[in-house]
Amino acid sequence: MFVAESFGTRHLGALTGLITMVHQIFGGIGAYLGAAVFDATGTYDIAFSMMLAVSLLALLLTLLLRQPRRILAD
Repeated sequence: MFVAESFGTRHLGALTGLITMVHQIFGGIGAYLGAAVFDATGTYDIAFSMMLAVSLLALLLTLLLRQPRRILAD
């Protein structure tokens, strides 16, 4: 819904596919990095701290998004 409201429906399939692809790629990278941190340190503490920092950044960026202007027909 957000993509359709923000960018229209003309390229909705391509944009939704791109979002899904990026989500899956970075989900895999995150799992790999979490395992690498565990192997290097023996604990997940650093990985959880990094996850918290990235999640807070994502929250901040999401809150900064603006709603698209709507043109009302007379």
